[in-house]
Amino acid sequence: MANVLILSLIFSPDNVSTAQLMAGLAAELESRGHTLAVISTTPHY
Repeated sequence: MANVLILSLIFSPDNVSTAQLMAGLAAELESRGHTLAVISTTPHY
């Protein structure tokens, strides 16, 4: 399978919808056998 990099300003455990969407995408890709890496930032609030 593919190596996937998710580059997102917001990611889990942040509770905003974008973070939840990116976490869901990561979980689905991983369940399909892809290798994931995530680069994100710390919360901005």
